[in-house]
Amino acid sequence: MRVTAADLMALLPMWVLIATGLALLMYEVFADKGSRRYCANLAVVGLAVAFYMVAKDLGEPARYIFGSGGSAGPVRIDDFSRACSMLLIAGGLVATLLSPGYAANAGHDHGEYYALMVFAVVGMMVMVMAGDLITFFLGLETMSIGVYALKIG
Repeated sequence: MRVTAADLMALLPMWVLIATGLALLMYEVFADKGSRRYCANLAVVGLAVAFYMVAKDLGEPARYIFGSGGSAGPVRIDDFSRACSMLLIAGGLVATLLSPGYAANAGHDHGEYYALMVFAVVGMMVMVMAGDLITFFLGLETMSIGVYALKIG
C-alpha cells in the first residue's frame, strides 16, 4: 500500500472537519468564558469550508484510497459518497446554526458540544465512503461516540 499526496488531498474535507473539531476543543480550553460564544461560528466556518471542498469535486472520477496494487481499497470516493457527504455536512451545518439558542438554554453552551457534532459528521462521512465492512464499522463507532456523548450531555 502506497499513500500518495493525491490520496490525502481527496480526503481533505474530512481533514478540515477533524482540524475544526480539534480547534474547537483547544479553543474551549484556552478561551475565557466570555469569548466562548464564538465556538458555533468556528464550527459553521469549518463545515462550510468542507461543504465547498466536497461540492467542487463533484463529477470527478471515482477512486479507491489506501488500496494495494490497484485493487479496491477501504475508502471509495465517488459521486454518491460526495453527494451524501454534502447532505451530511449540510445537516451538520443546519444543526450547528440552530444550536446556540438551544445550547444556551440547556446549559450545553461549550465548545465540546460543537466539536462532538463535527466529529459525528466525520464518522458519518467515513460510513458513506466505506469500501469494506471494517471501515464502515470504524465510521459507525466514530459517529456513535459523538452522538452518544451529545445525548447524555
